[in-house]
Amino acid sequence: MGSNSSRIGDLPKNEYLKKLSGTESISENDPFWNQLLSFSFPAPTSSSELKLLEEATISVCRSLVENNPRTGNLGALIKVFLSRTKELKLSAECQNHIFIWQTHNALFI
Repeated sequence: MGSNSSRIGDLPKNEYLKKLSGTESISENDPFWNQLLSFSFPAPTSSSELKLLEEATISVCRSLVENNPRTGNLGALIKVFLSRTKELKLSAECQNHIFIWQTHNALFI
């Protein structure tokens, strides 16, 4: 995740996912969200790919569950997603594919 293409095997070490699930609170206005949401990742298309994704992200998910009560980062991600969905129609009309892509990625996460 982040500004590059991501592979399933790289997810447990991904710096952006570590920050999201870490102990530091991230404001919904932080530029971090643009960085986190700028990734290319093929969505799983089979149950075996989904299982690999789940296995690769279990440590990130556990950290998020443990730290989120203090950081509120999941709530911040939801706020980022909701603020972007309000702009989707205009983005589509202006053919702002980056904004649409990042909104899709927020939902994927």
